[in-house]
Amino acid sequence: MKTRTKVGLIIMASILAMLGVAVYIYYFTASYPEFEAIAVKDFNIPGLETKFVPQGIDYDENTDNFLVSGYMSDGSASRFYVVNKTTKKTIKYFTLTVEGKAYKGHASGVAINGEFAYVVSEGKVFRFNFTTALTSTKTEIKVIDYFETNNGADFVLINNNQLIVGEFHNGKKYDVPASHKIETSSGTNHALALIYNLNPANDYGIESTTPVAGLSLPNQVQGMSFTKDGNIILSTSFSVPDSKLLIYENVFNSSPTENLTINEVSIPVYVLSKDNRLDVITAPTMSEELVLVDDKVYLLFESNCKKYRLINRTRLSNVYALDI
Repeated sequence: MKTRTKVGLIIMASILAMLGVAVYIYYFTASYPEFEAIAVKDFNIPGLETKFVPQGIDYDENTDNFLVSGYMSDGSASRFYVVNKTTKKTIKYFTLTVEGKAYKGHASGVAINGEFAYVVSEGKVFRFNFTTALTSTKTEIKVIDYFETNNGADFVLINNNQLIVGEFHNGKKYDVPASHKIETSSGTNHALALIYNLNPANDYGIESTTPVAGLSLPNQVQGMSFTKDGNIILSTSFSVPDSKLLIYENVFNSSPTENLTINEVSIPVYVLSKDNRLDVITAPTMSEELVLVDDKVYLLFESNCKKYRLINRTRLSNVYALDI
């Protein structure tokens, strides 16, 4: 064998060996000691045996049920699974219809307010009757109404009788309006959450489609909740890199530092930055929405859905309860 051929084979073998080591490290050596110290497995994420891609989670204290939302990777109607907190059993799932057609949206986030629930996607907030969804024998529930927000509407939560609708930003593929970008001490915040006062007697279940305030967010936020101490916690992730849980002081207890015009109305904007950030916790890949229940934060993952499980090194089949 010629010397040049031998050298080429040696180089190729070395490259393959390095790739093999890299693959082994990626798939078999993931470690999250800080996350594992505060997190325990709770209930099984429903729908993973189907084309379901989990996105949103909320809890209804009146019925002791979690509601898990997500889209279907095969393009069929998005699903909403009901899981009992005490038994940890999946009770049922249902789908939605909007103006007579099956809702097939991203179902990026979900929030419950009494008899009503909200799901967000593609810049809209959809409202439906959660009580009817629980008690009806029908598997399709009609959306009552919906309104367009002035942001991407990628996650949603309810806090202090307010509906908070946030957006996701990650580069040009998931860009946001230039007016949402705010310079902070830790760089540019691109995303914006909008805050609406709730009023179940009104259309859409809110006082007005013009928000009363905004919250400036960092990149890649998939969900938002509050810790038992009232601080803000963000679930951030994108694709296969590790997720990050970012914990901030409750900036709503201080004065807003920015303003933004929405629907020709100037609203105050609170800003999250390293100046009010308390902690960063590295977590397994593909964290999604989260919700505070009984002093614990319940965190959803999409890493073990059929669409993504082959590319992930951490394929989680459970919602985790975190003592933060």
